Amino acid sequence: MTRSQKGFTLIELSIVLVVIGLIVGGVLVGREMIRAAELRSVMSDITQFETSINTFKIKYNCLPGDCSTATDFFSTSGNGDNDGLVEMNNSYEAYRFWQHLALAGMIPGEYSGVSGSGGCGNKCASLTGTNVPASKITNGGYMALSELNNNPTYYYNDRYSNLFLFGVAPTSWYNYGPILTGAEVKGIDEKMDDGLLISGKVSSWKSSSQPNCTSSTSDTTAQYVVNNSLISCNLVYWLK
Repeated sequence: MTRSQKGFTLIELSIVLVVIGLIVGGVLVGREMIRAAELRSVMSDITQFETSINTFKIKYNCLPGDCSTATDFFSTSGNGDNDGLVEMNNSYEAYRFWQHLALAGMIPGEYSGVSGSGGCGNKCASLTGTNVPASKITNGGYMALSELNNNPTYYYNDRYSNLFLFGVAPTSWYNYGPILTGAEVKGIDEKMDDGLLISGKVSSWKSSSQPNCTSSTSDTTAQYVVNNSLISCNLVYWLK
């Protein structure tokens, strides 16, 4: 007696491979759509924050966090020194910035207004969602701070200005850690600004700190590195 053995025909195998391909393709497309939505949310958040700053300044005649009369309006907060800069100092201006905006009803959420423990002399430790806003990208948060034209190690064409810094907060430090690819930051730059790393409002840290994000430390020729998929960049947004 002989036993017949049945297997898949070439047509059946082809159908199975096509179905698997469709499933894998659908998963990849879904991930891309989710990531695109997350990137749009970053741009939306920054736009909202910048608008809120301007509204706050018009209403209270001072800058959130830096406001020296904040306790006149918000008894549960503290005052800044009113020098026009949002500083990471012992007055916690960088964290009161978010607290003042929230107490004024200009951004959602509640924020402690003080630094977490550790970090730079107990004055610059972010607790994402507690003293700084969280983003829709996992572990991402927004820092408001000032640079005093003395930090060329990190910033291209560093300027005397306030800025938003978007990134992951390492333990007991602030939100500067990589959270985006070079291509993603460049895409945000193209949509919100001029698409150039070394000019305009959107940028990222220098290659000395982010070697897989930016091409060099040059203030005139550096570019975003867009030919890899490494999460290697933070996002800098300069304010006026």
